[in-house]
Amino acid sequence: MTNINRSKTNIILIQLDSFTDLKYTFFNPGILSIATLLKKSGYSVCCKRTGDLSCVSYERIKDFFTDSQPEIVGFNINSDNIMNVKYMAGDIKKWLPGTTVLVGGPLVSIMKDRLLDEKCIDMAIYGEGEFPTLKLCDKIIKNQGEYSDITGLIYRDIKGTVKINSQTPQIEDLDILPPPDYSLLGFTPCRYKTPGPNNPIFYSSGRGCPFSCSFCFQGVHGKGYRYFSAQRVIKDIMENCEKYKSTSVCIIDDTFIANPARTTEICNGIKQQKKLKNLDFSIWCEGRIDTFYRHPQLLEKLKSAGLVKLQLGIENGNQQVLDLYNKKITLEQIEFVVGEIARTKGIVCFSNFIIGGPFETEETAAKSLEFALKLMNMAPGLFEADPAFLCPYPGTDIARHPEKYGLTIVDDEWYKSLSVQSPSCITGSLGIDDLMRIRLEYLNSFNNERLKILKKLDYDTVKFHIELKSKYGFETYYYNTIKDSAPVIIEYLLAKNSDSRFRIREMQRQTLEKSRPVRMIQNISYTKGRQYLLNGYLEPVYIKNPLEMEIYDYSNGKHSIAEIAGKLKSGLNYEITENRIIDKYILPFYRKLENSYHILFQI
Repeated sequence: MTNINRSKTNIILIQLDSFTDLKYTFFNPGILSIATLLKKSGYSVCCKRTGDLSCVSYERIKDFFTDSQPEIVGFNINSDNIMNVKYMAGDIKKWLPGTTVLVGGPLVSIMKDRLLDEKCIDMAIYGEGEFPTLKLCDKIIKNQGEYSDITGLIYRDIKGTVKINSQTPQIEDLDILPPPDYSLLGFTPCRYKTPGPNNPIFYSSGRGCPFSCSFCFQGVHGKGYRYFSAQRVIKDIMENCEKYKSTSVCIIDDTFIANPARTTEICNGIKQQKKLKNLDFSIWCEGRIDTFYRHPQLLEKLKSAGLVKLQLGIENGNQQVLDLYNKKITLEQIEFVVGEIARTKGIVCFSNFIIGGPFETEETAAKSLEFALKLMNMAPGLFEADPAFLCPYPGTDIARHPEKYGLTIVDDEWYKSLSVQSPSCITGSLGIDDLMRIRLEYLNSFNNERLKILKKLDYDTVKFHIELKSKYGFETYYYNTIKDSAPVIIEYLLAKNSDSRFRIREMQRQTLEKSRPVRMIQNISYTKGRQYLLNGYLEPVYIKNPLEMEIYDYSNGKHSIAEIAGKLKSGLNYEITENRIIDKYILPFYRKLENSYHILFQI
């Protein structure tokens, strides 16, 4: 049974997700930054996340907290996890009445003193948390300073009155913060613990956002985009990938490419250092359409540094809706950038398409879906899409003034669902059931379009998706479609990794004749008419011609193509050379099988 590490500690910081999908959870880089600063300042710090606390019994969790006897337990809160935080905070106060329960995160900036209505929450910090949390530790643990002097702190004074201190000034030079210490993440029973092979490093290279999309809560961080220097980012990424042997880095900034000159410097530095240190890791990041539209050369730069996944904020296929979102992009710009991604190759682009947005109707939803499918075909195999519901995050313009957008908020506390997984607002013409149906239509349409595109996709692009999984542990939507609908492709390309296995087009004629064909499906299945049926591809593959069935019988890795031609010659009723048999019967048949990934050739 799983054990939670037990050790005396000053402060425990917890990332408590609202779900238990351990495959996709990660520790918030903001909390890790706070933990790193506290550790560097001499405090004993422990970090825990969903996986640590959902894979063990209630009694073991209780034992962990009572054994550790922390003076402070801190939580990151958001719209989805706030109820779970309250439940766990209540337990902690029951077990350890003298422990201070602290909360932080963007939601604190919105809710302020309302959070302390909950008796299980003692204090909250709004704004950037590193230095206020450090000063709070000095006060509680060392009895140094006064609560009233800690900027960004919300607390109860000795009379029980809630006090809100002045906001913490933003950290303008982020390089003064210590590099994130991923060793603080410690042991966890789930797949994502500290970084490692097929286990991404989640890295934040900057804070804030210079834009003001009406649905985005980033505005609570203040205007502007502050970032670590290019050299600091390069150093952090390279040192941690080398230390933890990680095969991927996920840069979580919404606006990583906002400064193209800095982005270029980072890409050049990573490319140079990867070559110098002989490291291979992939990069994922987010970017804006308008920035790529003005600086399309960034795609090649990012690719050269190892970018394989790019998330773009497209959101919708109606220009009027994009304008209401204050996206400051056009449909033409979107098409241009997706076209550049198709030309660049080697980068998978992803975007959410929001359902239930401003003045949404059946017609606008259909038009947005049509635009998404168009983009999928503009960059076959390289553009992926998924539906999401509009979420009226607290503090956003949509949450404050839903009537401006033709919306009615029906679940602003998300009591019934996660924020983007179910509708929490409706439009004048679409109710909850309508929006759920439209989402299903989007999902089915995206899946069907992927299947259509896969049948026409070139070999190199298919290989790219399989390699992303095998080399970096990154599963694209296309990879999962292949896994579910055409598993023979995965088996084929994994087998193809051997340096002694080839495709027809990769061999010279003399080598080809000496090669031994190996069928990917060894067990032969029959139809009622005793035709051969090959499964595992996007559609059933039938072998109906008796001569082709005989060729397939011999394609078991025991005979060369030349030997198979010799065996066939005796069964043909007319004079024909073995070379002619190869050209007329064998190679055309193998090319068909190669198109459906059912044959490989062994040297």
